Amino acid sequence: MPRRNDGPKAYEKARRLLEVMLAYVNDEIEDCEHIRPHIEIHWKTDKCLVIKTKTRYLEALTSLESSGPALKRSDVSEAINRLKDHVGILDDYRTVTKGSELRHFALNLWYGKSQFMKSDNLQRIHEVWEANRSKKSKEVGGDITPVNLVESASLIETVKDNRPWQGASNKHSWGEAPDVSKFYGRQAELATLQTWIVDDGCRLITVLGMGGMGKSALSVKLAQQLESEFEKIIWRSLWNAPPLQTLLQDLLLILSGQQVVDINQSVDAGIVAVLKELRNCRCLVILDNFESLLQAERMQGSYCPGYEDYGHLLQSLADSPHKSCLLLTSREKPIGLSAKEGLQEPVRAFQLTGLQVVTANSILQDQQLDTTIGRQLVDQYNGNPLALKIAIATIQSLFDGNVTAFLAAETVVFGDIADLLAQQIKRLSFLERQIMEWLAICREPVSIAVLSSKLIPTVKSQALLDALTALQRRSLIERDSQSQGFTQQPVVMEYMTEQIIDQCCELIWENTVELPGLLSTLALMEADAKDYIRQTQQRVIVALIARQLKDRLGSGKVLRTRCEHILQQLHEDSRPGYAAGNLINLMQALQLDLSGYDFSGLCVWQVYLSDLALPETNFSKADLSRSVFTQTLGGFLAVAYHPGGQQLATAISNEVVVWDIGQGKQLLAGQGHTAWVMCVAYSLDGKLIATGSRDETIRLWDAETGQCMKTLPCPGSWVQTVVFSPDGQYLVSGGSDGAIRVWEVATSCCQWIWEGHCDRILALKFSADGQTLVSSSMDQATRVWDFASGDCLHTWEISINWTLAMDLSSDGSTLVTGSDGNLVKLWDLATGKCRFTLPDYRSYVWSVAFAQDGQTFLTSSDDKTIKLWDLATGDCLQTWLGHSHFVWLTRFSPDGQSVVSASNDQTVKVWDVTSGQCLQTLITYSNWLQSVAFSPDGEYLVSGGEDQQVRLWQTVTGDCIRRLSGHTNQVSSVVFSSDGRYIASGSDDATIRLWNATSGEYLRTLRGHTDGVQSVVFSSVGNILASGSYDKTVRLWDVTSGECLQILAGHLQRIKAVAFSIDGAMVASGSDDHTLKLWAVGSGACLHTLEGHGDWVLAVAFHPQQSWVASGSGDHTIKIWDIVTGECLQTLEKDSQRVRSVAFSLDGRYLASCGDDATVYLWDVETGECQRSLTEHSSAVWSVEFSPDGRYLVSCSEDETIRLWDLKTGICTKVLRPQRPYENMNITNVVGLTVAQRNTLKALGAVENASR
Repeated sequence: MPRRNDGPKAYEKARRLLEVMLAYVNDEIEDCEHIRPHIEIHWKTDKCLVIKTKTRYLEALTSLESSGPALKRSDVSEAINRLKDHVGILDDYRTVTKGSELRHFALNLWYGKSQFMKSDNLQRIHEVWEANRSKKSKEVGGDITPVNLVESASLIETVKDNRPWQGASNKHSWGEAPDVSKFYGRQAELATLQTWIVDDGCRLITVLGMGGMGKSALSVKLAQQLESEFEKIIWRSLWNAPPLQTLLQDLLLILSGQQVVDINQSVDAGIVAVLKELRNCRCLVILDNFESLLQAERMQGSYCPGYEDYGHLLQSLADSPHKSCLLLTSREKPIGLSAKEGLQEPVRAFQLTGLQVVTANSILQDQQLDTTIGRQLVDQYNGNPLALKIAIATIQSLFDGNVTAFLAAETVVFGDIADLLAQQIKRLSFLERQIMEWLAICREPVSIAVLSSKLIPTVKSQALLDALTALQRRSLIERDSQSQGFTQQPVVMEYMTEQIIDQCCELIWENTVELPGLLSTLALMEADAKDYIRQTQQRVIVALIARQLKDRLGSGKVLRTRCEHILQQLHEDSRPGYAAGNLINLMQALQLDLSGYDFSGLCVWQVYLSDLALPETNFSKADLSRSVFTQTLGGFLAVAYHPGGQQLATAISNEVVVWDIGQGKQLLAGQGHTAWVMCVAYSLDGKLIATGSRDETIRLWDAETGQCMKTLPCPGSWVQTVVFSPDGQYLVSGGSDGAIRVWEVATSCCQWIWEGHCDRILALKFSADGQTLVSSSMDQATRVWDFASGDCLHTWEISINWTLAMDLSSDGSTLVTGSDGNLVKLWDLATGKCRFTLPDYRSYVWSVAFAQDGQTFLTSSDDKTIKLWDLATGDCLQTWLGHSHFVWLTRFSPDGQSVVSASNDQTVKVWDVTSGQCLQTLITYSNWLQSVAFSPDGEYLVSGGEDQQVRLWQTVTGDCIRRLSGHTNQVSSVVFSSDGRYIASGSDDATIRLWNATSGEYLRTLRGHTDGVQSVVFSSVGNILASGSYDKTVRLWDVTSGECLQILAGHLQRIKAVAFSIDGAMVASGSDDHTLKLWAVGSGACLHTLEGHGDWVLAVAFHPQQSWVASGSGDHTIKIWDIVTGECLQTLEKDSQRVRSVAFSLDGRYLASCGDDATVYLWDVETGECQRSLTEHSSAVWSVEFSPDGRYLVSCSEDETIRLWDLKTGICTKVLRPQRPYENMNITNVVGLTVAQRNTLKALGAVENASR
């Protein structure tokens, strides 16, 4: 009998065949369409793959798969035999094996369907092969070296061009699970629960017990013991009461391997998605402190308002079959579970009782206390571990370790942990109690310095230290081992929180608020806290107080009267404190209108007003030093970290604004640019800020004062990107003319201009040593330059999506890019070869960034996420959610501990890399008006903009008569129907809404687009609406039924504009692909593709009488086309910047245009001459339209105004402006604001020196 071959050569063949088959299943092999009909595959189970084919086709696949050698037919046969007899994962299904080329077998894989299936199984085959090798084979053949798929250096050398990157997924997520290294007893309880989960396959288990009984610790210990039984373990605490949607998204990120699952439409969709994942993999999910979601004062187990959906989650996971287990810990059983429970059922409840005497004695012995009366102590406190811990601390601190004396003195009968805590709190001094209250409000460890800064009245350091020491000795507070800050156990924190809520409600109910008192000495919510802490404070403290007040006092007049009574008392008592801030936060939670209230002269501390309108409110002489307002005007366009990491420089419209990250406070603003600031960079010493703008200049600013030091001209070129050299001597810029300019910082002189790119420069990056500069351009090329000589060393065909979608590793060897839409690639800069591509990246990539240490990198995308990736393994380590629009920038802080992100939702967020929590949100206010339209009779105007509102205006008076709300993102386009009955609005939320134009009633939502809707227009014939979207399609809709009639696809890039011909037979669409397409409405056929523009086509309009269509473009031109021949008849050029809108007058004699140069132009169509320039807007003009009677022109702008122009005179006859958030708010003589903050408030409507 021949000897079985199990040496290195046989291994390589078997491994190679397995690799190829898995690559085929993953659809990674190109050009194999001719083979597909001859290979049948299906999944019998998650891990069992059945294949039916012939040997020749397997041979052919090995030659097509490019990452390894091709196998001969005999090699394929040998490999199949080795997978069967040596590895043991192949079952041969053939009835006749000899003389047949047919192959019918099953692969019983170790790892089933997932994005890491191939890499994981290829790792495993090496281990199994070596384990099964004969001793003689090892002696003769030596060791077999595995292919290391998780080590970066090896991966870079072995992976071929464009091969997807594979790695291992994250297994467990422990959240805030407590340390259980010291764990006493509970062996019987652990054994029972383990049997229920492992042997009985329970789907849902509730562990019940009073507070302090040790449920949390037991759940963690249990999970640790069951690690080998589950593919994934997720432990989450609910004690901060997260909304269900937040929890579901968190679970789905872990269960799906950091893939974002869209559950925004409904919570039910999220529950279904979670259930699907729990069926696919065996997972243990533990939700601790479930009682945080239940109402203590209502029927037992009832949910708090807004949390009822948790009941639906439990019902689904209890009733539906799955192979996972959900374990809850709670003080009371959620309603609806009892009927499902039973010892023979998959749903069970476990009542956790007190510790046994022997366990309690072990604790006493560890504390060197008398163990002879352990039973008496256990009986006294029902074996409650936390109660025993506090009692032991009291015995040691107050009774000198004498247990007998303590028991003799203790008189309270223990029923619940609250009884013991109430007794302990009574013993505290005023300062000790105040510390306990503040630690409950802060929700996380607090340092002594921070705690001291919060206390009112202030206390001496020694007194504070003494109080903290006393509380620590009594086990009422703990010191966090990592931060060294002080905090409380969740049970203690919850008790103190309930006390604060009850006392506040009682004071307001009884109308007996005393000052100073609780409302003065504590801030119920801290405006300047980390985002996630402030949101928790609002949810578990302020909102609960508001709800209880509403339940007791009703809503409306009584609540307002009580609040006004407190405000009157505050004016009578001038002592500093938190009362005014607490009052405003409560009024906001009670949804009381704050317009016109008088808070003058008060300490308005810790008020969060970023999302609140305060027209006519009086804050004169108030102290606003610890409150947060909307702090700047305009949208974020660029962000850069200060080298020290404590400040951010942001480009906001035409300004550079510097922020203190810790306080979220605007420090200074630099003004001088006359167009958008597109880029910002700090010098390495942090003393200079460089900005580049569309006004064709670079400015250098003093980072300390905000003064402009130098202006560097770049004539004929928008400045898109700037970067300082590592030695600080040079500044390099790139812009729209494709040239790279090198400036000497000391002299502000342009030393060199490097040419080579033939289109706009998008990004510039230096290597860490400053010797190499990398540039990427819209010309689809990336160039590598020797900085000393200016020589171009390499030109690689590496394209990037946008200006921030490229970064260079600190060692200068690797380039990461967002390319071709949704591809993230890593490139070898020396060869220009793609080392690997992230698999299954599903969204358009806006930004990428390396960490300083080169071990991780970031991506941000259209799907509103930021992702953190491990460079060595390819794992997505974290996904951060929080933005409501696409995230176009993300960067690491200099120390790598935090990340900054900027989004089209007008926010910049700062994230903690370790926890993934959002630490700070910087919010701008911007209400660029993007679309305006006349009603058919000219009596009304409709407008849409960034604040997500549709507004209806009276043309004659200029009054806003109605606001239509419902969109969840900016409104990009609005239009009246030709009969005046309807208004349609298109939004970046990917929907179109229809409204009754007379009543403002919402009629319906048209859904179907998968990305933002940029343009909507009604046909003059029938009830048809056309819409153009970022999803590259035009859709035709039946307005009456809401049905989508046609989908017109053909553009290669986003669609920015659509228009109907006068007869309604044709639709024109303009796109980022630089083309204009003409479509037949009836058939949906593309009649013409009009090419000639050199940039995005942003505007289209049909001539009312001729067979012409006009288009406006980012190339600064307007073109008029013959729609029959497709010929360009005329090109109009006046703008120095983008043309955003075009419109013909009704008689066809004139064409109006507007764009980024803040000007409206009126053209004579016949001569092509510009007749008039209307110049009173101060920022880009987005939309222009003629009135139906031809007497007026209307325009809307980024300057947040709508202007009506008399066409005869060119005079602006009326300016319409939506109300700003702080309209006529009095800030005369306020304190606590920087100059930049004060200026911003005034720009948002606030006034100084106002008489009241």
